[in-house]
Amino acid sequence: MEDQVTAGGKSRSVDERRPTILLVDDHPSIRLILSAGLKAHGFDMLTAATAEKAMALCEAFDGPIDLLLADVGLTPQDLWPGEGTDDSIPHGVALAERAITIRPSLKVVLFTGYSDERLKRLGAATKRFVLLRKPCGLPTLIETFRKLLHNEMNVDCASESVDQNRFDNSL
Repeated sequence: MEDQVTAGGKSRSVDERRPTILLVDDHPSIRLILSAGLKAHGFDMLTAATAEKAMALCEAFDGPIDLLLADVGLTPQDLWPGEGTDDSIPHGVALAERAITIRPSLKVVLFTGYSDERLKRLGAATKRFVLLRKPCGLPTLIETFRKLLHNEMNVDCASESVDQNRFDNSL
């Protein structure tokens, strides 16, 4: 986990500070609702509407970014992942792959409304990341983030199965 250096020169772990989440979704209402809800539950938020803007934040943001929460089906940009590609290509997966090359300790949660069959057809390699289904309640997100940040969830295996049915407070 990345540490944040304080003014006194001591580093602070994620347990001693508010974790920072980079939320990437092309729908303004989803970004607004999730950002407000997660801030209220102790997270600092960075938001981006596109993969390009998220990558710029990954490169330029001075502090730690602990977790990336990205929609699988982000609206494509001209160069993301390639010009002239199908609109349904899972750009959130490409974003996650690129973001962890810049910030190797970044934890990744992808969320989608796509079925497993559609993800497979689109070639979405989601196995390296936690995958949550929309609609996803705020309690499910918070529980997932806390487990990831405290290394209580294995993300090196197939997509984690998070019991989303435990909560009926969907977004």
